[in-house]
Amino acid sequence: AIEQALNEAQGTDGCEINTAGGALFWFTLITTIGYGTAVPSTPSGRYLCYSFGFICILMFTVLISAAGDVLVEIFDDYALRHRRLSFFVKNKFGATLTWLVIFVGYMFLLTGVIQGYNNDRRGEAAPLEDAIWFSYITLTTVGFGDVTISNDTMAIWDILHLSPLMLLGFSVLRNFLLKLSELVMHYFPEDE
Repeated sequence: AIEQALNEAQGTDGCEINTAGGALFWFTLITTIGYGTAVPSTPSGRYLCYSFGFICILMFTVLISAAGDVLVEIFDDYALRHRRLSFFVKNKFGATLTWLVIFVGYMFLLTGVIQGYNNDRRGEAAPLEDAIWFSYITLTTVGFGDVTISNDTMAIWDILHLSPLMLLGFSVLRNFLLKLSELVMHYFPEDE
């Protein structure tokens, strides 16, 4: 089907399938990052994003929730086994602060990875401010599109190692937000 579509397409001289770029597009769609570097330009492409994309977004939400639960369980179990660390689980403020620190630390880890990626793919290191900004807008799924990973330099290997890093970062952010909401609910309980 792909070969037939390529043969029947007009104005595609010199066009090649960019598997990694397509994977990056789909990843930014299902994670709701949406950098805006690639967008569907046909009604069929938009319909695919409406239908299958929405289903994938729902599945992604379930995946991040489950991954977040696993991370919290691992961290809580470890902290409770080491009494000195139990404050970071039992105290709502301590738990919230801990997950914030983990998130910020993870954001800087991703910053380093992105700088390495730019150095490897483009032959130049990304400015530190841009790498930090990219990490922030990616992990918070804001995705303004002013700093992105280029589809042209993307290789399939990049998707295979950057995607799990980003997914783990989403789970860490989810846990911080969960602990923050528990803290807020503790200090501002619902009236019965």
